[in-house]
Amino acid sequence: MKIKLLFFFLAIATFGLTSCGGDDDVDCTGNIDLGIELADELTAVNEAAQAYLNDPSSDNCEDYVKALEDYVDALADWEDCADQAGVLAEFQQDLQDAQDAIAAIQC
Repeated sequence: MKIKLLFFFLAIATFGLTSCGGDDDVDCTGNIDLGIELADELTAVNEAAQAYLNDPSSDNCEDYVKALEDYVDALADWEDCADQAGVLAEFQQDLQDAQDAIAAIQC
């Protein structure tokens, strides 16, 4: 389950958006690679996941969940871009799936 969840989040990160405008916090122009845009968050998720897999302690689990939540929060900033790219429904469903998956983790 934990590995599948990590791959789920990585798949969301590769979600490409093109030629869209958004809010002041993100630049939705041109081709966007969310894997690059969210590199810091993805690195934090990967590090927390590895730590948790190596030592499934409560603290490592909580760190992993926090990293996932931070990643999903950062991803949510791109919602306007998804809307303008015509993929808002899919984007929102992926975000909801991610939030549900995080909520299912029991630390």
